[in-house]
Amino acid sequence: LYQKPDAKTADTKVFTFDHAFDAYGNGAKPPATQADLYNTLGRPLLNSALEGYNVTLFAYGQTSSGKTYSVSGTRAEPGIVTRFVRELFTRCEAQRATTVCTVEVSYVEIYLEQIRDLLYPSRRKGSLRIREHPQLGPYVEDLSKTICSSAEEVESLLAQGSAIRTACATSMNASSSRSHALCNITLTQQTQVTDADGSRRASEKMSKVSLVDLAGSERS
Repeated sequence: LYQKPDAKTADTKVFTFDHAFDAYGNGAKPPATQADLYNTLGRPLLNSALEGYNVTLFAYGQTSSGKTYSVSGTRAEPGIVTRFVRELFTRCEAQRATTVCTVEVSYVEIYLEQIRDLLYPSRRKGSLRIREHPQLGPYVEDLSKTICSSAEEVESLLAQGSAIRTACATSMNASSSRSHALCNITLTQQTQVTDADGSRRASEKMSKVSLVDLAGSERS
């Protein structure tokens, strides 16, 4: 809970947050880390995805506020997406004896209302189109999906896509991301189930994970 007096009206404005992370610490409490951020925000999403739910993470805020750092991180300090992907494959491997997991990845950029495939940018010229499926809902037509068998494969694809993402200098950030980036991870889990009569059948559940790094906002 954060309260801020309004200088014009002398009223108090109240803002409520589910979580607040201190990047600097205060002596008694150490600064928050990338691991703290993932444990609080990323792991609950992974737990829900493994249960078969669709989940979404949005990073929104002013230019140079740390959105891309929090989502992607660095080699030394991995962000939420990297930690999410690594733990996903670790947990899929742990249930390998009973469940077969398939992970598909797509990565798109939205810039000036144009949609571009960041994994295969030269595959099609011009903007990709959004379509509506009667059962599955909105989707991007002709968007490539890559099946990955390890966290390293996913990280390599995302690094490849991020390297060509549209960026330019602003008054607040010399290399500001000017586009929205959307990473979709489709997780399919197939399990053999034994019914009461002893017969076995395949059970499948699919979840869609959307990890979104929005372009920096210049205005308050």
